[in-house]
Amino acid sequence: MKSKPYWAGVTLLSVILLTGCWSRVELNEYAIGMGVAVDKTGGKYDVSVQTVDPSELSPKQGGGGGGSPVVLYKASGDSVAEALRDMTRTSPRKIYLGHLRILAIGESTAREGLKEILDYFKRNNALRTDFDIVIIKDRKAEEALKILTPIERIPAAQMFESLETSDKQLARIMRVSMDVLLADLTTEGKSLVLPGLGIVGSPDSGKGTENLKMANPPSKFRILGLSVFKYDKLIGWLTEKESSSYSFITDRVDTASFVMECPGGSGRITLDVIRSKTRIKGKVVQGIPKIDILVRTELKAGDVTCPLDLRNPEIIDDLGKTASSQIRESLMKTIDSVQGKYKADIFGFGEVIRRSDPKAWSKLKENWPQPFAEIEPNIIVDAKIRQLGASSNSISQSIR
Repeated sequence: MKSKPYWAGVTLLSVILLTGCWSRVELNEYAIGMGVAVDKTGGKYDVSVQTVDPSELSPKQGGGGGGSPVVLYKASGDSVAEALRDMTRTSPRKIYLGHLRILAIGESTAREGLKEILDYFKRNNALRTDFDIVIIKDRKAEEALKILTPIERIPAAQMFESLETSDKQLARIMRVSMDVLLADLTTEGKSLVLPGLGIVGSPDSGKGTENLKMANPPSKFRILGLSVFKYDKLIGWLTEKESSSYSFITDRVDTASFVMECPGGSGRITLDVIRSKTRIKGKVVQGIPKIDILVRTELKAGDVTCPLDLRNPEIIDDLGKTASSQIRESLMKTIDSVQGKYKADIFGFGEVIRRSDPKAWSKLKENWPQPFAEIEPNIIVDAKIRQLGASSNSISQSIR
């Protein structure tokens, strides 16, 4: 049976070959770039492109190739465009980014601003806008693209798939594609957030093909929480709990889990989110912005480590009230933290005010960070436990 990487390579090359004549890509003329890393050193942009080596994705003598499935090219320039053009001095083929999956930006570079970097990717009509953007925390972006990954042999593709999976399974992680990023940057009353990616272990140990052969590779990357921007500049990070709260507030929760203590502190219960819906309303009263947040969420009991009779409707109702209180407290703490540390409206409260009262917004928007920081939102959380899992009682009640 042919391997998954083989079919991934076949699919990628087939898509390229079947592209319309006006944009046809000849395989012997182009190197297919799947990931781009941008760093800045001494005023110049260091651009790295991770390209696919199709021969290493195909089986050889009944197995995959023994070399690296990707090749990394790097060049520097006064702009991203200049660096990419200069890359032809080391690459035997012109770099083609029509199938780009990941744009990685180093943390220190993101703190200087994104607009010059993004301008190239916005103007290049050979690019689609569905690739994801990540910030590489505490490292250069180039280092992330050097790490070889064992399951998905194209590291940029693994980053993309990890973000996609985590976005659906974990409230604290979200994907941001290029088109969403551009929309957020140009929307009045909303500050940008981007997902973070960290490197576990030494990046140097992840460069070799030995990293592909280990059950527990010494070097890997890990999806982190969210980074906070003011305009186009990175100014800080949310904790994982704050990132989860951000997703609740902005109505981005598909599934999530949280743990709370059982009544009396006799154990813990894990609750999984089945459905969640958040509505935010805004108004301006005597020049002061007011925000109302209503969260309705349906929960399922996960593991229960305390002797609760979950067949009792009163107990279920009490657990729902406790969950509501815990979620509300978490949302309040996150909003307070962002208001105090960053004064960056990542929640889009300003956008809500703009839609509800454009005239009042026109007076508030010039100095919006200050009124945003003073908002005391009214938060209502209505959490209901709808499912108990396969068993209505904890195993603690069955053990004698």
